[in-house]
Amino acid sequence: MIRGSCDVALNIYILVLPLTQVAGLQMPRKKKLGVVAIFLTGLLLSFTPDPEALYIRPKIVENNIAIICSCMPTLAAFWRHTSEALLVGGRQKQSNSHIQFFNVLHNWHGDLKPTNIILVGGHFKISDLGESVIQSPLSTSTSRICLTVSTRTYAAPEAHSKEANLPQPVAQVSDVWSLGCVLSLCASFVVLGPPGIREYTRRRQDAVRGLTGYYEDVFHDGARVLPEAGRWHERLRASTVPGDIWTAGVLRVVENWMLVPEEVRLPACEVDAKMREVFALIPEES
Repeated sequence: MIRGSCDVALNIYILVLPLTQVAGLQMPRKKKLGVVAIFLTGLLLSFTPDPEALYIRPKIVENNIAIICSCMPTLAAFWRHTSEALLVGGRQKQSNSHIQFFNVLHNWHGDLKPTNIILVGGHFKISDLGESVIQSPLSTSTSRICLTVSTRTYAAPEAHSKEANLPQPVAQVSDVWSLGCVLSLCASFVVLGPPGIREYTRRRQDAVRGLTGYYEDVFHDGARVLPEAGRWHERLRASTVPGDIWTAGVLRVVENWMLVPEEVRLPACEVDAKMREVFALIPEES
């Protein structure tokens, strides 16, 4: 009992001691709070259930908390650059420095699909960067990379070998194909709702089965976009409600510059410009 009380008192003393020194540092309040947060991370150990009761060595818990604390000073810079490069969404305006940052880095997400696009603060953000690759222009690596875990439904036709069904090295525009698939689904939802998504999926599966004999959900026949996708887009255009002047424009960008063979597919920056032209039609009051 006495030993336990002494341990608690000692832990509190060790925790409070650096905080008194941080308070006297000549730095902005925001940075002070960041430093304080690093020290307060040690409190996690106090709220952790008895490690031995969980069959975990106490030293392992302490070491992991130490690793977290040592990484925290770099997190601010990491998230700032990551958000600028990969997670910018919606209609947020980009400064020249942001545009330059996009042009300098070579980015592959590698697994763009509806479940990896989330809505945060009114803006769409790309998540799940587990397959992402970022290269600087100074990198000696190839401009094509092999993505091993990309979701096949949304993967570009060049991403898999027809003969061996193995992942193949792809260029950055493979992400543009995946985004085109996502936008095709978005248009289906906007015009026909969830039933439209389900029918579109069934139609693609039936089309692939008719071509290959296999039951699979993809947007291509191994080389080009499925003709069924084009017919579906025509149905969406014919079903749009009066006043919807944007769905047809989005589908035009998808068909002409995104769901096309790799050699004529536009890079992301040029697709962005095409989309901005479409949404420039939005009235000022919108």
